[in-house]
Amino acid sequence: MMQFIRKIMPVSKKIDQHQERTILHDEEMRLLCHEATELCLRAIITHLYEFVKDNNSDACYEEWIKEVHPENCNGCKVDHRFYVKESDHRLIWNELMDKRNRKSLVVRPRRLKKLQSSLERNLQQQILGDGQDLGALRSSLTAYE
Repeated sequence: MMQFIRKIMPVSKKIDQHQERTILHDEEMRLLCHEATELCLRAIITHLYEFVKDNNSDACYEEWIKEVHPENCNGCKVDHRFYVKESDHRLIWNELMDKRNRKSLVVRPRRLKKLQSSLERNLQQQILGDGQDLGALRSSLTAYE
């Protein structure tokens, strides 16, 4: 790796050994992160295939998430991050459902607005309890501004 770095850098722009070690360390860390990500994705895919095989063909996304990541579920609610457009879990699920021609089980990404209202409801329940209104709290807080 050091030879590669020396070859790509012009002689006039040689870097010292400390900088070389830093570059190598950063590259090693990137490779480790990439390997870890790949291993995690493989584990998720393997779990999904086993889940689908072991459960009936109508098993839903939320049931799978509750099984693979129970720490990200609060009762029957799944953490909102599993519904964002970039969610690896959602993308992997949808790819398998497409392959199995189970279009009705494909999970669409949720928009931020829906997530925000869901988060506000959860926050309201946690802070105020079920009987109070978050809007009333907001207006009373703005009165103090």
